[in-house]
Amino acid sequence: MKGFRNILVHRYGEIDDALAFKILTEKLNDFNLFIDLVNKFLKNQKEEYLN
Repeated sequence: MKGFRNILVHRYGEIDDALAFKILTEKLNDFNLFIDLVNKFLKNQKEEYLN
């Protein structure tokens, strides 16, 4: 997704709409992974704070 973001920002006029749609609908695992990592981090911070 990081690479896709760079393409969107720097080459917006050259984007293949079908490819962009495919990436945005099928390649969302990066977001889920990021969400999981943030949740684990917050859980660890909470546990450290309470101890």
